[in-house]
Amino acid sequence: KTLELAARKKAELVNNGTMTDAFIIAYNNGRNVSLDQANFINPDRVVEYKNPTIYYIDFGTYASEIPTDLNRTNLNLRDFNIKSRSRLGGSQFFSKKYNSLSEAQIALNLISSEELLNSKIIKSTRDDFSFNYEYKIEIGEFDNITDELQSKFDNLKTLEIKGIENDGVTTYYTKSRDDYESVTTDLNACVSQNLENSKIVVFKDGIETKVEETLNNFK
Repeated sequence: KTLELAARKKAELVNNGTMTDAFIIAYNNGRNVSLDQANFINPDRVVEYKNPTIYYIDFGTYASEIPTDLNRTNLNLRDFNIKSRSRLGGSQFFSKKYNSLSEAQIALNLISSEELLNSKIIKSTRDDFSFNYEYKIEIGEFDNITDELQSKFDNLKTLEIKGIENDGVTTYYTKSRDDYESVTTDLNACVSQNLENSKIVVFKDGIETKVEETLNNFK
């Protein structure tokens, strides 16, 4: 009945590996509506503006030692129109946008390079991608990873938790998300593992900014 309950259920499915690609949809009187519209007091209202779903291939984020196959002179990848943007962990390389999952999957299947076998399809929206915000869950700072903590990280393996060192301090984050809804689901998953200090953080061009400021852009 609520977005929060749906997000918690999605977190359960993703967390136990049952349906890692699960996403939330909303219906009103049997009619599919946007999540924004569903949260509005009158979901039957006419919404003229549309924010279409897009897909793109994420070739990975690299702080150094960028795969040679990502060189823009590589003719085998010319049709992907590869570009890059700054992220917390370095430079993210990505393909052009596709209008459907099937189009993106066909493109992904064409990648034969062993260097890029971990490339994956990312689902986003036109606006989320254009705003170029990077949402993560900051789990906390840890000098060493205990067996108990490692077990929790293992239970959250789909979130690809990694440590980033800065001035001798290692802070652990989940994988990047383009949108606030997805990172909220990640937060619920972290809380379910009793990682009480987990919080949502957002970056613009690799620099941390305030979550409230980013959300105002979508109003």
